[in-house]
Amino acid sequence: MSKQTSHGVLYVAYGDPARRECTFSLISLADHMRDALVSVISNRPLFNDQPKPWPHVSTITMPDDVTDPGARRRKLASVTLSPFEATLYLDADTRIHGSLAPLFELLDHWPMILTYSVRQGEDVLGNCSPEDRGATFSALGTRDVLGLQCGVLGFRKNDPRVRRLFAAWSDEWEQFKDRDQAAFLRALHREPLPIHLLGRDWNGGAIIEHRYGHAARPRKAA
Repeated sequence: MSKQTSHGVLYVAYGDPARRECTFSLISLADHMRDALVSVISNRPLFNDQPKPWPHVSTITMPDDVTDPGARRRKLASVTLSPFEATLYLDADTRIHGSLAPLFELLDHWPMILTYSVRQGEDVLGNCSPEDRGATFSALGTRDVLGLQCGVLGFRKNDPRVRRLFAAWSDEWEQFKDRDQAAFLRALHREPLPIHLLGRDWNGGAIIEHRYGHAARPRKAA
């Protein structure tokens, strides 16, 4: 899909677990938004010659980066790779249980939308490495931060503020090459922009279920 279109859903799927999870996520999306346009960033087409859940799925072919098993570089490049002006990025291990149309309506008015994390207070950024977490507290000047979850992320790719944020996010992530939430908070501190916070129904709740960790590649034995 080379021509940019207005609204669409974007996935990143590298490795067998992520590709499997993404297939099931697409099937669940088709149950509620069969006409949605979808692109998948991967190293090969998701379905090959097998029947698709619906015909509007395209592949953005990018090589697998063996130095980045979580494919976060590809995710952070989505602001340039996505063919959609209003892009709704979904982690591969999500399941859709309702229409996502309200999220695209929000993107008509907001440059970015996402949910808050379940990890707050003493557990904020608890899934990130101590070094990544410590750098974030130092950059923000406090441990009292609002954790944000980036597995469901809507953004307007042509908004200059969004592009600056993604550039800073990529730069911050390269410091530790860990999870992306701590790097996102540091990037947002550098390049602030208005964000609409969604309720938990939209990430890990009734509308978008999140099977955290199911898309991860198995860790290699030391």
